[in-house]
Amino acid sequence: MLKIGQVNKLKVKKIVDFGVYLEGNDEYPSILLPISSINEDIQINDFLSVFLYYDSDDRIVASTKIAKAHVGGFSFLKVVDVNRIGAFLDWGLSKDLLLPYSEQRKNYQIGDYVLVYVYINKANHKIVATTKYNKYLDLNKPHFKIGSVVNLVVSDITDLGYKVIVNDSYTGLIFSKDKTLNLKIGQTCEGYVKQNRSDGKLDISLDPVGVEKMELATDKLLTLLKENNGLLNLSDKSSPQQINKILKMSKATFKKAIGQLYKRRLITLEDNKIQLRK
Repeated sequence: MLKIGQVNKLKVKKIVDFGVYLEGNDEYPSILLPISSINEDIQINDFLSVFLYYDSDDRIVASTKIAKAHVGGFSFLKVVDVNRIGAFLDWGLSKDLLLPYSEQRKNYQIGDYVLVYVYINKANHKIVATTKYNKYLDLNKPHFKIGSVVNLVVSDITDLGYKVIVNDSYTGLIFSKDKTLNLKIGQTCEGYVKQNRSDGKLDISLDPVGVEKMELATDKLLTLLKENNGLLNLSDKSSPQQINKILKMSKATFKKAIGQLYKRRLITLEDNKIQLRK
């Protein structure tokens, strides 16, 4: 089964002067990989990983270049042209990706960066982008295991924190108090599930949660203490900003970590510093 707008592994069936033909399916038995996309010796029956998309004549063609976006996923792309039908986005291929006016939350200009979802328009079978992506998200209650590692795309920044898209399917929130990194809209990273909410959204942390989180936090503190001759100029009275700058963890996590180390008699606590016991 061919996956248009995604990477496919296809077999070489014929070599010609202007490229190679790859084995497709019943509807598209032969797919051209232009010679401009070939940068290696290729033989009949070789299997190649190629990205399939529609060229300027609406024919399915292959490229060894992997696009910056794929059908069914989100990406943060630059507007490189605007005309009467919409904006065009650079997604790393010779033919730019169309963002129709009907799929824009606002009018975009050349040079703007836009977070989009990529899909195939059922009416004309073309690959297009949209900024009105909520209709493509799963609104059912998610059922992730707490602590699960997930892929994130930052979709918005609010007073509450970072709004994120989780695994290209769900919406989530990293609360301001849980921020350990300064992220930007369109930035991708990994996160951890803190809570499955009944409204279909997820609470997300940038740090591991539960027992693993505390083990990592206490290990980080001990390592940093040893690297600084057994002394850190931090305490439970330090500001969240200062703690985050030095340790890249929230104040709540920091306080729990030093509490555990204190109970284990590994550190002593003073007004403005932590000291490693000798």
